[in-house]
This record gives sequence, structure tokens and C-alpha cells, in this order.
Amino acid sequence: QDTMPISRRMVVCEKYILLCLGALVSTALQAFCNTVYGLIKWGRVEAGNILFLPMIIFASAVIFGAVQLPFYFRFGCIRGRTIHRIMLAFGMITAVTLAKKFKIPQHIPLHPMVLFAGLLGIGLAVAILSCLISVRVYRKRDLR
Repeated sequence: QDTMPISRRMVVCEKYILLCLGALVSTALQAFCNTVYGLIKWGRVEAGNILFLPMIIFASAVIFGAVQLPFYFRFGCIRGRTIHRIMLAFGMITAVTLAKKFKIPQHIPLHPMVLFAGLLGIGLAVAILSCLISVRVYRKRDLR
């Protein structure tokens, strides 16, 4: 790291760029598969399957990666992955417990474009905030 002509900020930002590109590829692949499946199964394509389900995939992938990366930059690959798995397990247990106690609505009373923009905004906002945190954490980390 000391001899490379790039800064630690560039190292961190490249991971987030790859994260967003990977999420976009996953989103495009999901939209393509949904389109092909809809044409084969029903002979038509629904807008929700092309736009909104892939956008949920995009937001989930970006948020999942954005939560994971600061731990990697702070603790390294092995310890960061372990901490992230513990947090993920705790989150899943909490979600299951809350889902049993509270009724989850089957229909979200929002216009689809509001939901689409909201998911996109939340995913990108979490990624930007996570990138800023990762840059600060990685600058302070001793790499010796």
C-alpha cells in the first residue's frame, strides 16, 4: 500500500464502484429473466417484473454490500466477515420475531414511481454514507 501510487480513498471508492456495477448487472439480469419468463409463461410482460422487482434486487445488493464493506476495511477480510455474519444473524432473528408479532401489509399504498425512486435513493444514500465511513476507517487503520 505504501508504494502504490493511489490513495486509500481510491482503494475504498473502487470497491463501491464495483459494488454498484455488480448491483446494476444483477438488476439487468433479473429484468431480462423476468421478461423472458413472462413471455414464455403468460405471453406478456408486466412493468412490475421489469422495473420494480429488479430495483428491489438493486437496493438490497447495494445496502447489503454497503453495510459489509466498512467492517472489511476496519477488521480485515476474515474478522470483518465474521462480524458481518453475526450482525446479519441478529438482524434476521429480529426480523422474524417482529414479523410474528406485527402484521406485515401485503399491499404498499404508494405510487410505483415513488417506491422506485425511494428504493434507488435509499440504496445510493446508504452506499455514499458507507463509503465515507469506510474512507475514514481505512485511513486510520494500521496496515503493518
